[in-house]
Amino acid sequence: MADFIQYIECTHGEWKKAVHREIEAADCILLYIAPKADKFPVIKRPEAALPYFEQYYDAPFKNLSTGVGLLHEIAYIDRLGKIENTVAICREHESKYIWELIGKNSWQGISVFTRTVDGIRATSSRLLAPDRQLARLQGAAGIVAFTDADLTISRSRFARLLRRAVKAALGRHHTQPRALRQGWQSMVGVSPTPRPLPPDYQLKIISHTDVENLLHIPNGNITEMAAEQATSRLNRRAARKGCPTCGAGLSNLFFYINGLGNDEPDQTIWAKCQNCMAYLMVENWRLLEV
Repeated sequence: MADFIQYIECTHGEWKKAVHREIEAADCILLYIAPKADKFPVIKRPEAALPYFEQYYDAPFKNLSTGVGLLHEIAYIDRLGKIENTVAICREHESKYIWELIGKNSWQGISVFTRTVDGIRATSSRLLAPDRQLARLQGAAGIVAFTDADLTISRSRFARLLRRAVKAALGRHHTQPRALRQGWQSMVGVSPTPRPLPPDYQLKIISHTDVENLLHIPNGNITEMAAEQATSRLNRRAARKGCPTCGAGLSNLFFYINGLGNDEPDQTIWAKCQNCMAYLMVENWRLLEV
């Protein structure tokens, strides 16, 4: 097996850049999805006391389904335009969970709610931002499940389905956004000058946080604001509380202003929580959810 596998060695600080490089070079990506623990966490439907929007957003978040590193890699695959060239692999008894989680991972949250005679009710647990990366697999070339028996048979059903999915992934050719033609290097690191970045590939100035450390980048032309400068506009209580939606610390917030290089003192400061995806604004020394 060692003759067919090439392991990539890199430091902890460089693995995200190495993943970008390998994704861009790959013709087909095989992504093995498995629980971090013995099994995936249960997707609990909210209790009857938590049926509506306000109560739903006060409920606790579900534990992450798998490793946070793998969930970041799914985001990188999408950013580099390689989702259509990706095949996800999982165990047969875990495939239902994965499909359910993908189905509930609507970016707008629409699939989390359903209309009933009693009004709009939640149908799923609250999902953290890393788990919501699984929604991107809706565009993958396939999700193929296997059993332990499949691994002992050379011509198993799993092998046949995997071969078919890989062939489909290799045959998918699509036009990449112009920004991706500059190579994976444009999708990582910091830069004091504007560059086109996902999700909309509009020009953005991100000069304090490595782009690969951001799961969710706001739309439009934006300029990152240094965390120290942004948090100086918060009172002590707001700084201790962090994100008012999920309680994540200030280090999980990406602060920015609209426009490119606009540093007017009265410019509204916005923030995007990388833990729960909440949009926030700094107003009257507090962080407010928008």
